[in-house]
Amino acid sequence: MSACQLCGYENRSGVIYCRKCKSAIAEPAITRKTLALHLADEITELYKQHQKVSGKPGLYLIESRFPNFDREFSDALSELLNFSCRLLESKVSQDKYQGYIFSELSEKNEFDNKTSPDFGQIISLITQGKDVFIVQNNLESINKYYRDTAISVITIPRFTEESLEKACKIFYNHHIKDEQDLSWSRFLVPEDFLINAKVKDSPLPHILDSLEHRLAQYQCKDARNLEELYAFGEARDWAYDWSKDAREILAGSKTLKWGDLERGILLVGKHGMGKLDFAKSLAKASGVHLLECSIEDLTASDIKDYFMAQLKEAKALSPCILYVHTGTSALDLTPFLFDSFNEDEPVFILLARNKRVIPDNLLRAKRIERVFQIPYPTARILKDVYQPLLKAVDCELSQLEMDQLANSSQGYVGSLARAEQIVRSAKRQARRKNLPISLADLIDQIYEVPSKSVRTLPLDKIRDTAFHEAGHAAMMLLTNRGLKNITYLSVVPKDDYLGFTSYAFDEDDPDETRNNLLETIRVKLGGRAAEEIHMGIDGISTGPSSDLESATRVASYMLTSFGFGINDSLVSWEPDLSRNDELRNQIDDVLKAEYKATVDTLKKNWKLVENLVEAVMKSEEITGNEMRQIYQAYLSTLPQLENPKE
Repeated sequence: MSACQLCGYENRSGVIYCRKCKSAIAEPAITRKTLALHLADEITELYKQHQKVSGKPGLYLIESRFPNFDREFSDALSELLNFSCRLLESKVSQDKYQGYIFSELSEKNEFDNKTSPDFGQIISLITQGKDVFIVQNNLESINKYYRDTAISVITIPRFTEESLEKACKIFYNHHIKDEQDLSWSRFLVPEDFLINAKVKDSPLPHILDSLEHRLAQYQCKDARNLEELYAFGEARDWAYDWSKDAREILAGSKTLKWGDLERGILLVGKHGMGKLDFAKSLAKASGVHLLECSIEDLTASDIKDYFMAQLKEAKALSPCILYVHTGTSALDLTPFLFDSFNEDEPVFILLARNKRVIPDNLLRAKRIERVFQIPYPTARILKDVYQPLLKAVDCELSQLEMDQLANSSQGYVGSLARAEQIVRSAKRQARRKNLPISLADLIDQIYEVPSKSVRTLPLDKIRDTAFHEAGHAAMMLLTNRGLKNITYLSVVPKDDYLGFTSYAFDEDDPDETRNNLLETIRVKLGGRAAEEIHMGIDGISTGPSSDLESATRVASYMLTSFGFGINDSLVSWEPDLSRNDELRNQIDDVLKAEYKATVDTLKKNWKLVENLVEAVMKSEEITGNEMRQIYQAYLSTLPQLENPKE
């Protein structure tokens, strides 16, 4: 006699499979076959219950929860139900089986006629009084005819605490203590048992270790805490409340359920704003999984199939947040993501988009219920971002230096990840010099200043660039907002520019007046005006082309969108300079007038320009504070009654 390793039944010597539980006697107690039998047992009970209610033969679709397990599951189910896994030609053979079960599909999503029936043959089998099962991991891949004909769709259940206890008793002869937390059992897959088939002690720690290793990529344990998301404002406040509710539900709340939470959120913001960081922090705070995907590069015809696969995976990880980066892709095909919400397998959709263009059919209850615009972080926010990062690398900056760091970062640092990169790179740069991290190291990384070994421009060309940038800087220093917010001047060539001057957004005065806009135009024209004064009209370079484009844009919106049009026009409309000669002439008049004013101002304050050039030629870059000091020193040389701005 030979005892079965799984159930202990005494079989006669020489048999391969146990007559009682059908497992392979010579194999370990845990095999793909025994696991398939264990899972098929639950489906058998569900089928028999439905058959009793229905009372007639039909087509059943069995959704396999576990990829690459369809064949084993079909074989196990056929044994338990006395079904055939292939077509039988003789009536004698057909009468031996109560039904049929098929799992293999061809690449064209139709059944392979060599081994499985076509749709007509399935109808014929049902007509003969036979039940037919189709087992598939992805039922959406099956032709619509089959889905429409099926009288029931049965999904293989997740593992539960009860089924885990049963499996441990059968496979390991191990009894689980009642007080043990088994809430994680819902995420188990057959492989978690298979790779632990040989453990001698309690199997639970080994099974849990396998599961945690597999799910680590979805758990966001290394994500930032919500309180560190300084730039997210209203979205962060919402995330606090949502994550608190999610935690309560996970803890077994009797007053809250998954359907009470908003199921669809949209984050709007440019690339690099930290939208994915927000999603990871939300998942971490909520104690749920996060699955990332993107449809940015998919065609419209591929989007739904892709989403179906992602949604299926998210349901297997539920409760789960499905983070979808949409880019500029159409969202018309996404409503089903929200409409397929299931309390038992909740998936919450967090869409990330570059622009606030959303179909009306998505902005409603139980679809996209909240829309958050993520603004570019201001200097005040960036200070909060930098403080813990600098503290972690033992960098101490004065309050004045912190202000300068934050102002210099504005417009160049749009996410926490970018700020972290700047601090890490500055630390490496300081280490190479064997010195503590300085503000200069951080500024170099913000503007990505290249090393001196790649600076190959002739000295005369660098000096010409210095006059161009000093023209911008001087016009900034001669305005109230520019004087306050100027941050940096560089003549280090990088990428496609030879130098640049930057200033921060004014948080205390965010609104633009007509005078502010005209000052902005003059600042943008300052580089070209300085070139004309320094080298004459014939010496003006092509460098100011981007400045002219930017100044034209400001003047255009002044006249067409901001209510500062010619003849006091208040009409707001989208400008098209290629088709509107009158508007183009009006903009040209504005730019010529402001350019003349800029040339006159720089001629009057040429010494300030020369002082800035002298300073930047010595060090190649100067900070906002250094430029303010140069400006104050310049003012001290003027007669008391003279106003440099006039």
